[in-house]
Formats: sequence, C-alpha cells, structure tokens
Amino acid sequence: ALKDAHPELLARHWTEAGAIERAIVEWQRAGERAVERGALVEAEQHYRDAIALVQALPESRDRDAREMALQVALGGVTQGTRGFSAADTAQAYVRARALAERLGEVESLQVIGGLHAAALTQGKLRSALALADQMLEIARSIGSASALARAHGGLGLARFLSGDLGRAREDFLEATKYYREQDFVGAIPWDPGVHALVWGAINHWYLGYPAQARRYAENARTLSCRQNNAYSFGVDPVS
Repeated sequence: ALKDAHPELLARHWTEAGAIERAIVEWQRAGERAVERGALVEAEQHYRDAIALVQALPESRDRDAREMALQVALGGVTQGTRGFSAADTAQAYVRARALAERLGEVESLQVIGGLHAAALTQGKLRSALALADQMLEIARSIGSASALARAHGGLGLARFLSGDLGRAREDFLEATKYYREQDFVGAIPWDPGVHALVWGAINHWYLGYPAQARRYAENARTLSCRQNNAYSFGVDPVS
C-alpha cells in the first residue's frame, strides 16, 4: 500500500494541510523506513522535518519526550551522514540529554553513547573515558547483553586510543562475549560486533598477538559481509 511504502508522501500532505500531529507520525515513520533501506540522507531530512513540527507544539512533557526520541534517532543517522565528530551529531545528543534532564529521566545509554562517540572522534579522550565509564555503569544497571556489548566496546576503544592496551583488550573480549548479532539488526550506522572485532584486532596486533589479531579481523569481515552493512565494511580499517 502507498501508505506503508511511502509515508513521506502522507507526511508532506498532512504538513501542507496543517494536520501537525498526523504529519509528525508520518515523518517519523518515513525516517524509520529510510533507515531500514539504508537511505540515511533521506532519513536525516525526515527526522529533521518531524523535529521542526514537534518543536512548534505547545510545551509539555509529551512534547519533550517525543522530541528526545527523535533527536536520538537523528543523532544515530547523522553519525553516518555527517560523521561521529560532526557538530550536528553532537548537537542532537546534547539536545536529547537536555530534554532527558528536563523530564527527570535516568541517563540513556543511547544518548551517552552518542556523546561518547563525538568526544572520542574529536580527540577529547578524558571526556570520552568518563562517558564510556558512565555507559558501562548504565549498561550494568540495565543488565542486558546488548547494552553490555555496546558499553564494553565503547570503553575498549577509549582505552585503546588512550594507550591502555591491556585493559582495552579485556573490554573488547567482553564486548564480543556479550554480542549477539540478532540484537543489532539494522544498527545505525555501525554494528557493535564489527566495531569490537575490528578494534580488537588492531589492539591484539599492537600487543603482539598476530594470530589472534588475524582471527578477529577475519571474523569482522565475515560479519560485516553477512550483514551487508556498507558503512561498517567501509570504515573497517582491516578490510
């Protein structure tokens, strides 16, 4: 059906008709559909259209909660379209965190993870390490394997780039232990399992374990190819 295949057409129709609530729902759905197709540039614009309409609504807790979810989605997309260190990416997560604080909600792993990635790629290693520690604390409170896989991967990379290769190795091992591929279907923009294997390979190489490094690299390549995740494979430094 046209409604399911092209929600952006309905979103545009409702926007022009002034039916703001319906337009927001369809713009968000259009963003989600674009992400599923890997059309991240389209998804970014759809999420921005949804956010602009939400911000025009009267202030309320519901308005803030809806914008926070959209800002997190936008941040995930702009990591792929503009880069982890881009101002637009950091801005989306900073805004999401401010909204969460205003709502009195606990810290979100997605929000802290986005801020961590931005700090890491901007060379702010102290901030990145602090945020990575916070990610692990949140993940432990959540207790899910997917949260722990993501948190250990983030902490491992922060430690690796800070020169703490021994502890980074432990984190990459933990990340791969908790990782389950089915938990991250459609991950934006990169898969945490590929991430942990790639950087784990480099870390093992620098520590003097070439056989383990090769095994990690081969597993990373196999995983990214099986997922057909062009972004993960493209940024994979061992491909």
